[in-house]
Amino acid sequence: LIGVIAFIGSYSPVGSIFLIFTLTSMVISGLNPFYLWIISSVNLAIGDTIFFQFGSKGRDLIKGRVDKKINNISQHFKEKKWLRKLTPFFSYLYIGLTPLPNDILLFFLASIKYPTKSTIILILLGDLTFIGVIIIAAFFGFNLI
Repeated sequence: LIGVIAFIGSYSPVGSIFLIFTLTSMVISGLNPFYLWIISSVNLAIGDTIFFQFGSKGRDLIKGRVDKKINNISQHFKEKKWLRKLTPFFSYLYIGLTPLPNDILLFFLASIKYPTKSTIILILLGDLTFIGVIIIAAFFGFNLI
């Protein structure tokens, strides 16, 4: 159940809120937090990776003024080495520590043609952190009561 919710939760902001509440309820009900962490994180990462791949393929379909703007941003990232080096750090922080939808960031990374292998690693580590924070907060928060 949590795997399906995590997979679907990667596609919309409402889904991620539902994932957080469901995951918290399952931790409080006494299910094994480690198994919940692994299953949820991997399924969330699979959903995010699929979205990134759709964004990468959809980038080829963009034409006109929007294409020029995206190419300008992409060129800016290629020219600024410091910006390119900070992208993984800020991407990890965004994916791992915010409940905001990852779709925006993943579309951006796909549009600037960020390397797929690096993005998948960022997604996996960020989702492991995100789910881990939720589980730890639920587990220890409930035990404090």
